[in-house]
Amino acid sequence: MEWTIAHELPGRIRLRCPRGAFTEQEARVVGAIMETVSGVVDAAASHRTGSLLVHYEPGMREAVLAAASALREEHYRGVDLGTLPDKKRERGASGTAVGFLGNMAWRMVLPRMPVGVTAISRSLPMMGRAGQALLRGQYSAPEVLDGVALFALLATGKFRVARKILSLLALGELAGEWLARREQGGILRHLDASGSVHVLSDGGERNVPSSELRPGQSVRLRTGDVLSFDGVLTEGEATVDGSALTGVEKPMALRVGDRVYAGGVVSKGGAVARVDASGPNVRIARTVRMMEKARDLKASGRGGEGWMKTVVSVANLLLGGYAFLRSGRAPSAASLFAANHFVLSRLFEPVALSSARRQAACLGVRFRDDKALQYFDAFDVLLMGGGDEAVREMEDMGVPVARPIPGNFAGGVRKLHEEDVAVAVLADGMEDVPALVAGDVAIATDSGSELAREAADVVLREGTAEEIADALHISGMVRKKMHRALLALLGLDTLAAVLASAGRFGPRSAKWLRNGTLAGAVLYAIAPLPERSAETGGERGEKEDDNHD
Repeated sequence: MEWTIAHELPGRIRLRCPRGAFTEQEARVVGAIMETVSGVVDAAASHRTGSLLVHYEPGMREAVLAAASALREEHYRGVDLGTLPDKKRERGASGTAVGFLGNMAWRMVLPRMPVGVTAISRSLPMMGRAGQALLRGQYSAPEVLDGVALFALLATGKFRVARKILSLLALGELAGEWLARREQGGILRHLDASGSVHVLSDGGERNVPSSELRPGQSVRLRTGDVLSFDGVLTEGEATVDGSALTGVEKPMALRVGDRVYAGGVVSKGGAVARVDASGPNVRIARTVRMMEKARDLKASGRGGEGWMKTVVSVANLLLGGYAFLRSGRAPSAASLFAANHFVLSRLFEPVALSSARRQAACLGVRFRDDKALQYFDAFDVLLMGGGDEAVREMEDMGVPVARPIPGNFAGGVRKLHEEDVAVAVLADGMEDVPALVAGDVAIATDSGSELAREAADVVLREGTAEEIADALHISGMVRKKMHRALLALLGLDTLAAVLASAGRFGPRSAKWLRNGTLAGAVLYAIAPLPERSAETGGERGEKEDDNHD
């Protein structure tokens, strides 16, 4: 067969044959014939470009070129692909594994192309996190599964696929950081809204940066000031608007002895206040720290359904190993199954959850984060105040309601927890924040205090029973979507393993399956969730049935 060397790297050579040298079927036969040559790892011919790509073991270059030169038209024209021996299958699983490990070591030491260097260097942080998780004994942690999938790509020389995946992950991390910066500070922005304060000193006043305030100092309150400290009025009168934080619409008229808190806006000034706390010691800052700590505790406990994704990810990688052992095509198996893992965990899930959150926002329901969306319906009873009519509307929607202890909202939550009841709390006031923090699910409304909204997992436009039902419905449906995606991915991986058993698994089929999975995942992720029917109150009934199983 006539050929020229089009491109060559250690362990890899591409030969260019005249156009029309072989048809599509004959190209498969040419690749299969070349794979019978001793020292050839894999080979693939293309009828479109007339090229023959061969990966070979160290020191086998001349044998590959000699085999290509000896190949004649009668060797592949009209030959049935099924009649050719499969050298890899004949060697057995153990021989294939040994050859793979040797080839893997060679490729890791000497990357086939410059892009491999960048792929490996960009993979080191993720591989490091996987190693740390292993040292902690977290063998099924997401970091470990990510590391295994990425290592499979690098080990089989799929550097371009690895680099594309790493680029997508980096883009996702940048988007996450941007969202975090948007939410960062939240309510704490009120603490540094005023750059300086008027401190009384030596019979006069001087401007002092709010960050330098110390307890015991006296501060003149002027109209328009934003309080950056907690204290007590010692002279005169003032009117302070705390509606942004407390939800109380009317400004409060304060006299000597009344307390002022950071975040309030002075509507009418002239009074003098003594500083009792400033900076991180003010009540708002302490409350926010308490809310963040409670949120972290909730997040750590909201992982009960993560086992299913872990099982599917592990099964995905095991099926990839099986496809390799049956077909001997390590690059194809690694690229498909590693890509499927990242499509599921790093692409489909965040896109699907983001789409569901946007859909919920159109209905007047704002979920704080993805965890709040997935586990919103993880409660047994809704603790709420309000009138009897509001309670009846909730119960008509299938939401069980409990009343708080008068004057002790948080006490009502603790009492229900003692009875092993998961509690959702619907509250708005600044004084209700401890109850919101203590609840398993915290719900506030747009008209409530900013402290309450900051503590909430979900913020409703009006706090109606319809909005609660919509939130329950979306939370239940998005979890069903996640489960369907997991099962669909497992089905595709099983199909690839079946193709491998039938000897039909190669670069082309791996590419089609990989691209099909990516396109299908994106389309299904952005597909809107079905709307809640007017007759039902969400997914409460099905959730309760699941809990009994």
